[in-house]
Amino acid sequence: MIEPFIAAPPPTRALPDPRYKPSSLQTVPQLLRQFPPRPLPVSWDATRDSRGEVLARALAQPLRGADRHEQSRHHRGLLAVLDWLTEFAGVTWQERFLDSIEAPADNQGWKHAAAHWWSSTRPEPTTVKNGINMIAIGTASLICADVLRPPVDWLMSPRTPKNLAMRLEQARDPHGWAAFARSLRR
Repeated sequence: MIEPFIAAPPPTRALPDPRYKPSSLQTVPQLLRQFPPRPLPVSWDATRDSRGEVLARALAQPLRGADRHEQSRHHRGLLAVLDWLTEFAGVTWQERFLDSIEAPADNQGWKHAAAHWWSSTRPEPTTVKNGINMIAIGTASLICADVLRPPVDWLMSPRTPKNLAMRLEQARDPHGWAAFARSLRR
């Protein structure tokens, strides 16, 4: 017997995760006052691209040492985030992203909200933990592909997404990053 499709619950806005209160963040507000971030645009070429163009751009990113399983997770993560963002208002992917991170949400709370939604929409059984992994992979890929540009306070709270710096180094100007690293060793 085939089970009837159950509609996904409406998307929920992310809330800050009270479990994460790293002491290093105590200086972030002071640093942001001293060094305010540049204004965050809501539109540029990559974020105005269609879903197909975004997938092509993000899937073209180099994933060093990635096997077929990792490539599959990369693809599923991209689809998970794009699916979730289509539930929010906006013309560009960035506008939808900003609508989904209503203040004062941190990146962990956002990831959990997206994962709960994603997990509930799957036709096959899955766990929220798997959803969190998919959302994390997809979000990092979209940042590396310059489709999303998170606000600094979201990016830094409670901590920068795992492996984002390494992924950015691989995806954007690896020669420039290598030159920068060499200059630091002098």
